[in-house]
Amino acid sequence: MSPLAELHRSLDAALVFGPTWNGHLSNHLPMALHAAWELGAEVDRLQAQLQHDAPKLERAPPSELETRIAVEIETYGAEAVLHRHVPQLVSMPHAGLFHGMIRTAHAWESGHARELAAALAYWTALWRPQPAVADAAAVADAAAVPNVADAGDEPWKDVRKRLIDRALDAYLASGNFFVLHLITGLRALRVLARFVPDRPEVSAWLARGFFVPDRPEVFALLKQGFAVGWQRGEPQFTSVPLQDDALAWPVLRQAALAQMDEHALKLVHACWQEDRLRPDARWRRAAALALS
Repeated sequence: MSPLAELHRSLDAALVFGPTWNGHLSNHLPMALHAAWELGAEVDRLQAQLQHDAPKLERAPPSELETRIAVEIETYGAEAVLHRHVPQLVSMPHAGLFHGMIRTAHAWESGHARELAAALAYWTALWRPQPAVADAAAVADAAAVPNVADAGDEPWKDVRKRLIDRALDAYLASGNFFVLHLITGLRALRVLARFVPDRPEVSAWLARGFFVPDRPEVFALLKQGFAVGWQRGEPQFTSVPLQDDALAWPVLRQAALAQMDEHALKLVHACWQEDRLRPDARWRRAAALALS
């Protein structure tokens, strides 16, 4: 792994690009750089990611909002600024197909103030006031997602664990590109947990945001991915190599760094982190699936 200063230099270079490209697609470069660095990338690997992504991205100066948040961070510190912004932003965790929250989590972990300002500005620009939700059960029932509806008064951190378990099963069952984002999004939520308020409505926000996103076409694809996983009530897993040597984390991390796919990098990184906290062979299978 290269020194943190090298990651910061790479993030500095990435800041010349705007938050989106080709109209609405999220700029994954800063997230991929941090994920690659944590997976063990050396300086040349970080530079390779920059060179790979740069041609498709669009240069843009910092927005007025980003500049204002950067001043806030410089004045009050990153933690204080996150405590100020995240309690509102987390009511729309699905903003930008979860990328506002995902980029913010990677930026916080990286310790890079200007990247954090860019990430928070992106999430804030995407955020919209959300309609009231009576409870998580009604939302999850509408999404036809089993075993996530009975949140009741369950703390949102417990709900998050249950949701990511269901997303993991669904990804293994379907390889669905949109379900992949549920795993990386729910990892991001864990990273930002200290800034999320302990209020009952947070569980409903999660059910709505992660299982009923406001883009109908995304909702349809998520439902399709989950449907594969619960045929006759049992997950139907895709075929993933089960040999211990093929599923060892050193092998998976090296394989992730040997390619340039930003989504595979982020998914392997998320599974690696989650497996260290709650060991389960499914995390390694999901990482292998993303790399297959």
